Amino acid sequence: MRNIVLARIDERLIHGQIATSWLKIKSNPNYILIVDNKLVNDAMQKRLLNIVAGQLGVTVDIKNEEDASKWLLEDSEPDQNIIVMTKVPGPMLAMIRNGVKFNEIILGNMGMAAGRKRFNRNISASDEEVQQFRDIIASGTEIYYQMVPTDSKKSIDSLL
Repeated sequence: MRNIVLARIDERLIHGQIATSWLKIKSNPNYILIVDNKLVNDAMQKRLLNIVAGQLGVTVDIKNEEDASKWLLEDSEPDQNIIVMTKVPGPMLAMIRNGVKFNEIILGNMGMAAGRKRFNRNISASDEEVQQFRDIIASGTEIYYQMVPTDSKKSIDSLL
C-alpha cells in the first residue's frame, strides 16, 4: 500500500490551513490525493487546485473512490508521502470498504447545509454522514476533530 501520512475530511480541501500547517507535519507530505466522484470531472476546479498545489510545491491528483482505492493499494513510490483528502466521510468509508487502511482520519471543516445538524462552529453533519462516521469507526479507524496540528485532538463522540 502507498504511504499515507495524513487522511483528512475537510470540505474546503486545499486552503490556508493546509498550506501553513498540515504540509509542515513531520512526515513531509509531497502528494495530495483528493477523492471526490464529482470533482474528478470538474476541469475548472482541477485546474485551480493544480495551480495552488504547484505554488505549495506538492503534486495534487483527483480521483473517484474506486480509482483512488486501487491506486492507494498499489506499492508506494520511494519518498512519496500522501495526504488523502475528502470533503465528506462517504469517500473515506468507500475506500475503507475497498481495502484501504487508515489508522486515523482527522475531521476538519464540514459547514452547515440543508439536511445537516450543527455540532459546533465548524462541524455539521447529516444523519447519513453521522452513520458513515460510525461505520468508519466500526472498521477500526479512529476519527477525531482537529482544525490545525497545534490544536488538541477532540473526540467526535458528540456527533454520534
